[in-house]
Amino acid sequence: MPKTREKNFIRRSLVLGGPRSWGLLPSLKAPDLTSRRLTIFFSFSTRSIIMNNIQYRRTVPEDAQVLKNLVPNVFYKREPLGNALTIRPSVEAIATVSDRIVHATVESPDNLSIVAVDNTYKGNPRSIVGFILARPMCSPDPFGDMSEFADPTMFPILEVIDRIHLEVEEEFPGFHDMSDATNFEIVGVVDEYLTRGIVKDMAIVAGDELLKAGYKKAVFATASENIKVTSSNWVGAHIIHSLDLKAFEMKGAKVFTNVKNEVLQLVVLDYSQGRRTNAKL
Repeated sequence: MPKTREKNFIRRSLVLGGPRSWGLLPSLKAPDLTSRRLTIFFSFSTRSIIMNNIQYRRTVPEDAQVLKNLVPNVFYKREPLGNALTIRPSVEAIATVSDRIVHATVESPDNLSIVAVDNTYKGNPRSIVGFILARPMCSPDPFGDMSEFADPTMFPILEVIDRIHLEVEEEFPGFHDMSDATNFEIVGVVDEYLTRGIVKDMAIVAGDELLKAGYKKAVFATASENIKVTSSNWVGAHIIHSLDLKAFEMKGAKVFTNVKNEVLQLVVLDYSQGRRTNAKL
């Protein structure tokens, strides 16, 4: 596989989550979903599931502008790859990346994204409290060469992502060309909802929706130490321990100075193998 192809693929995998809001769940015991009371209804062509007063649904174009504002705000405040650098990426750089990701997911005909909505939440016009922005793995690269628009403070992030991809390709050769695979670009939850298991529930709903659309696998990266809380819901979960951020260097200097989660991991979920018994809806 050409080196340029490798870099373009992993550079669009900016899920790279922090210990709480990004990537996966905080350090909490996974709730037993079999005990939850669920209400399932249909609105137009969008299937919605309500769990614990949170609505989970596919995104619609009207969500795009809210997400373009929400994603960079969440990323810049808590994302380890954004706030643990010796020189933080500019707000403009993060906003540019977020804008392109939302455009390539929510505004795409191949939209596979999921949002969590609480109608009592007034933090944004559409009451979105969580999101998984996803798209087909083999779809066109929305970024091209990110170095063309990223300021120098973004380069360590891009280098980290490139290094992770090399390990992914060794473990799962050709994964990014699979027509039944998807990429979770960004996952996040707003501050007030961090401890409610929303990412875990979104991952389950996303799996069901992806299977219905003909997709069997999803890939994402995270810096969360509690990755197993969510991935263990799926029989086909593969976790690759990738990169020690505290030891990461560029030009002989360490660039991450405030990292609590030492290892950046990449996770592949094979939804086609089914859920475990404690994760049934």
